[in-house]
Amino acid sequence: MTLYGMGIVVAGFVAMAITVALGSALLQRLSGQTAAQLVGSAHQDPATTGQLATDFVVGMVAAALGGTLVAALAPGARLTHSVLLAGLVLAMSIVCLVRPGDGVPRWYMAGLSLASALVIVFIGWIADNHA
Repeated sequence: MTLYGMGIVVAGFVAMAITVALGSALLQRLSGQTAAQLVGSAHQDPATTGQLATDFVVGMVAAALGGTLVAALAPGARLTHSVLLAGLVLAMSIVCLVRPGDGVPRWYMAGLSLASALVIVFIGWIADNHA
């Protein structure tokens, strides 16, 4: 993989991170809650179903945006770069799965990570096969 190709994958990941940060900030602003209350924390009650659902939606929007960006920037190898971004997302999610509890169940974090990776790969596959 070239330096340009690695940059594409990193750009997709950064776009996802920014989307999650902005989405979380928007939800915080709309709900009047602190960021810790939105996703739970080690010193608070577990996250509610509503909090997990909104976090899931933000995560899927971020995955779709990251997958779309990678597919747009890598016209010759859309699916390959999408798979690499999905792998990076899964690798980074290991941190969330092994750290001490923060009010968010581990099964939820695993499911969110897997769903995000699937969305990214699906977008890459669509872009690769229907370009």
